[in-house]
Amino acid sequence: MLGQIQKTYFVLIIILIVTSCRTETKIRVNKTNHLLSNGSTIFVEKTNEDKTSIGMFSHHDYGTSHYFSYRFSVDPGSINWEGGSREPKGILFCKNDVYLYSLKEVEIHVFIKDSTDSIVDVNSHYETQEVFEQYIDKRYFFKLLGDDYWIDVSLEDYQLKKKNYQEFAIPNDNEIKLSNKEG
Repeated sequence: MLGQIQKTYFVLIIILIVTSCRTETKIRVNKTNHLLSNGSTIFVEKTNEDKTSIGMFSHHDYGTSHYFSYRFSVDPGSINWEGGSREPKGILFCKNDVYLYSLKEVEIHVFIKDSTDSIVDVNSHYETQEVFEQYIDKRYFFKLLGDDYWIDVSLEDYQLKKKNYQEFAIPNDNEIKLSNKEG
């Protein structure tokens, strides 16, 4: 009996060793700045992170996953945005407000239930969605106290502001695109 348990542990250890992977991570940070025609300067930082899984003994490449995150500031200290995996596309400077247009990819899960045997099947796909935000600045005393943040607004609100004010493009890598938009 003890010999059988030892053999089982030995087999499990061999399987663990053979399938073990190490992860190599490469991080690249791209920084750019752009002077807008309204006199503001926008500083954009994109961080790319690529993780590759490689077998410890087989040296087989099991694949690479790619992540990125964006952040930007306008006239440093004035307006800041950290959007994570959203990609900023455009910014509107209105009389007293600032609006932002960005894109994000969302995983959509579709559950399908078979009526005959009640089996649930899950299909998923990624969908690109537009996000519109307004900047709220509640800081005071030389912007040392209080808080600033972004709130979601509707497409209609953004389009209404866009009719009256110039939209400035935010430098990005165009990793996320709307497939149903022309242009």
